[in-house]
Amino acid sequence: MVLVDVAVPATGFPVGALTAETPATAIELVRVVPIDGVIVPLFWAVGRDLTGFERSAGALEQVERLSLVESHPGRRLYRVWWRPEATTLVSTIHRHQGAILDGRGTDEWHFFVRFPDEGRFESFFAACTRAGIPVDATEYSPVG
Repeated sequence: MVLVDVAVPATGFPVGALTAETPATAIELVRVVPIDGVIVPLFWAVGRDLTGFERSAGALEQVERLSLVESHPGRRLYRVWWRPEATTLVSTIHRHQGAILDGRGTDEWHFFVRFPDEGRFESFFAACTRAGIPVDATEYSPVG
């Protein structure tokens, strides 16, 4: 097993567009089991202008639909329906049997990902390079 901290600039993948549009808002992905091929359907938005964030996020071309699930002062949980092209990075992680353990970001995103072995991680990294996804492995820890 290999644990990797994958860093991606917000502009390097469509999900990052959420924070690129409203940099004062941070996003925290919620880990869920994908159902019907839906990837990363829930996330927390944390910040001061969440109404502005919601308006901007709902207008992004990568977002098919955005729905408020839960609201607290300075923090809202959303369900998002992405257009298929918006999930390229996350789909690539899943295609190489990676499991996203955590994901957070503003201008730069960090995903803590577990791959079953070094070969799967290396093939993920190569696939990102071929697809033009600017990823950087900032920490790499073989386990076991």
